[in-house]
Amino acid sequence: MKKLILIPLILLSFMMNAQEKLVLTENGFKTVSGKDYIVIDYPGMSQKALYNLYLSTLTKLYISPRDVLSKVPFNMINVNGFVKNICSQSFVHYDSHYTIVFQFKDDKVRINAPIMRGAHGEIARSGKYFIYLKTNYVSGLEYIKFGIWNKKGKLKKDKWRNAIEDYFNNYIADILKETNKKDNW
Repeated sequence: MKKLILIPLILLSFMMNAQEKLVLTENGFKTVSGKDYIVIDYPGMSQKALYNLYLSTLTKLYISPRDVLSKVPFNMINVNGFVKNICSQSFVHYDSHYTIVFQFKDDKVRINAPIMRGAHGEIARSGKYFIYLKTNYVSGLEYIKFGIWNKKGKLKKDKWRNAIEDYFNNYIADILKETNKKDNW
């Protein structure tokens, strides 16, 4: 009995340690090693079993999964999500839409780096604010724009970058943790 409990815990620990962290760059997310994806190995699991495991896990995460998940059966799950308060500045809390793609093969899952479509916030009297990865000095639009990096590639908003990185690294870690839970009911 003890062995049955220890095996999933050891496997979970191995997978969590093997997971590469995502780093937000001025050109989007990359892993520490520079890739735009993470591969998680699941020795002995079929493509179909991995797809069903992740589909079940992702379906539990969302109130209305059919509005968030699009699928190519047994090959890919595309998550089009929304996060509130991904980062903040003074009284402005920024929300963001994102896309993460999960791809499946026998024995492994590829998690593509998230694609963020900026972040937006609003103060009733001050107007709307939008965060880009790089500063975009286009005037005459309805948003006041900020960049996490300036045009020369210098990091301006370390706090924003850290908050966004933490959110997506925790999101992926939570999914990996959930995929390793046993459903004993």
